[in-house]
Amino acid sequence: MIVRLVLIFTMFLTILSCENKQTVVGYQNTDTDIVAESITRFQSISTIDSLEYYVKLTKEVLVPIVTDSAIATYYYEVGMLFYRLSGFELALEYFELAEDAYNHADLTLKATQMLANQAVLKELKGNYKEAVQIYISTAEVFKKYNDSASWASALGNIGVVYEEMGMAEKAIYYDKLSLEIKLNRQDTLGAATNYNNIGVAFSELLIIPDSAIFYYQKAFEIYNNQGDILHCAQARNNLGMLYIMQSNYELAMYHLEKAEFIFDSIGNMQGKATTQRYFGELYFAQGNVDWSLEYFKAAMDIFMQINDKKSLMEMGTLLSKVYISLGNYPEATQMMQYANTLKDSLMNIDNKEIIVNMESKYQLREKNKTIEVLQLEEEINRKQINIQFMFISLLIVVFVLIFVIFYSNSQKNKLNQKQLRLELQNYLLRIDEMKLQIEEKSDYSKSSEEKIKEFDLSLREAEVLKLISRGYKNSEIADKLFVSQNTIKTHIKNIYVKLDVKNRVEALKRVDIV
Repeated sequence: MIVRLVLIFTMFLTILSCENKQTVVGYQNTDTDIVAESITRFQSISTIDSLEYYVKLTKEVLVPIVTDSAIATYYYEVGMLFYRLSGFELALEYFELAEDAYNHADLTLKATQMLANQAVLKELKGNYKEAVQIYISTAEVFKKYNDSASWASALGNIGVVYEEMGMAEKAIYYDKLSLEIKLNRQDTLGAATNYNNIGVAFSELLIIPDSAIFYYQKAFEIYNNQGDILHCAQARNNLGMLYIMQSNYELAMYHLEKAEFIFDSIGNMQGKATTQRYFGELYFAQGNVDWSLEYFKAAMDIFMQINDKKSLMEMGTLLSKVYISLGNYPEATQMMQYANTLKDSLMNIDNKEIIVNMESKYQLREKNKTIEVLQLEEEINRKQINIQFMFISLLIVVFVLIFVIFYSNSQKNKLNQKQLRLELQNYLLRIDEMKLQIEEKSDYSKSSEEKIKEFDLSLREAEVLKLISRGYKNSEIADKLFVSQNTIKTHIKNIYVKLDVKNRVEALKRVDIV
């Protein structure tokens, strides 16, 4: 209570001092100045509760003494302060008050701009349909009053909301309307924003990389020509991701390296983390899982530093996929649970009414989340079962191979032993046969020698007869005995005469050589 009285007293002193200044030195402290001084004091307040308290006290003082236009400006500036502190409900309340005050002051365009601010907050709260309706009504007013800049902005906002709703065709339609107005106004950087948004619709909703690259390239060229290095690097990131989708890894690497250099040079942690993430996706697409894991971890560390929960949630999902590919199923499960926990934390606790109104959607999301976890667990179990089955199958194959090898070796040894026995038997039989042959030959030779002596053959004739028995021809016998063929013929005639035979066969039979 004391603080409130002090503040009111201070405000009155300010007003009195303003009146004194006007009286004494002719200084005019306008309503705008009074509002500006109040807003300046509020800028140092860092908590929503404190700001709400002092804003209400000041409002009670200002309303009776300033114009509708000034109080509308006050409401607008206060709404912006609450917006910067993420006090969206209070920001919405003061934008509504600003709209009413501007309408009372017959400042239609200003009132419409406050309505557009309300649409932004509706969009942030997820009330997309209501936000679209408001944006459309504001666009009609801006068009009526020939405020082309605000008209183009409203149309672009409609495109963004439809994009968030997943309605790509409508998003592209309104972005192109906005783009046409901005090009006519020569608002080059504004046109780059539309090119970028259309690229998002083609890449994330319609999944048409070629069209997305066309629009991202347009945006990139504008940012590059205008020297807007931050947006230039962001456009390079977008192009890099699209080239990954097209498996054009060389161009993807080129754009990502350029983007990384820019983000490093300007110290933009958000952009650097995003680039690290895209590098991870690039290496994962190329099959280099180890490098992919390193880049994903680096991106996650930066996202943790800047407390970007949405990106951390996405990184958890990406890392779970990497761990699955590495066969590290406990880590994969942990990352998936981490991502789902972040999904829960991203729900705005200040939007309890929205949660109640969308209870069925929340339950569906929870059901989908449960299904997603179950699917992951099922996939992990299936892969573990497959691994166990493969391991058991491998063991069975190894045991079968070992058995087959031992069995074949055993059979081979048996066959070898049997073959050795047969060879030994054959060898012994052969020895016996050789003995018999030797004995027969011995007897044969003995009888042949006796026959030769009986027929009174000379040594040379007996020698010729033996060579004939071995199948030699006359010429061969002559060569062996180193005599002429005629000599051999003479010996053969003498042999025939002595043995009383007509040919070789009879001669050999006579002496029992054949």
